[in-house]
Order: sequence, then C-alpha cells, then structure tokens
Amino acid sequence: MTENRGSTLLELPDPQPAAPPAAKLPDQPAYQQILAVLAAADAASTGAAGGEAMDMEIAPNNINNARL
Repeated sequence: MTENRGSTLLELPDPQPAAPPAAKLPDQPAYQQILAVLAAADAASTGAAGGEAMDMEIAPNNINNARL
C-alpha cells in the first residue's frame, strides 16, 4: 500500500481577472429609436425595413447606413 502525500503549494495562483466594465451605450435619440425598431421587429430585418421604420428616405446610402 502506498502512502498518499499532498502536494506543496510553491506559489500563489494568479487571481481571477476582473470583469470588464459594462459597455456604455449612447444616450442619443437616434440610437434609442434604432433600439426601439429592433426590439419591435418579429424577425430579422433588412436595412431598407429599418430605414423605413425610422422615416428615412429609401436610398442606397441610407439603406447601407441602416444596415450598419
């Protein structure tokens, strides 16, 4: 029968890294409007639908901005 010996701690382990700070969201009316449109959508939305919901003119540049 062998004897079970505990191991010796030679150094302290690194502490757990701190949690990253919560993202700070913009407090701008347009950002809030975009969030409201996305929250109200039943499914995935297109840039054109998002732009239309925000009363933007349906033009290629506006659609691309709404997608972003």
